[in-house]
Amino acid sequence: MVGSKNSSNSVRLVEVSLEAGAKNAHLVDNACEVGGAASVPEILVKGVLAWLAERGFGEVQTVASASEYL
Repeated sequence: MVGSKNSSNSVRLVEVSLEAGAKNAHLVDNACEVGGAASVPEILVKGVLAWLAERGFGEVQTVASASEYL
């Protein structure tokens, strides 16, 4: 996941991912640290996706795990 290790929201998303059955979940600050979290700028997400695509992981599937009501 792209997100700061200092962000409680990002840390919580890792926890939720693991609880939901993810085999691994890690926080990274940018594509160079690869391994999206809430409020992550779209440019960071695109950077991670580009980095993964260059390494043979080009297929992306959007998954909705929860809905927020404002």
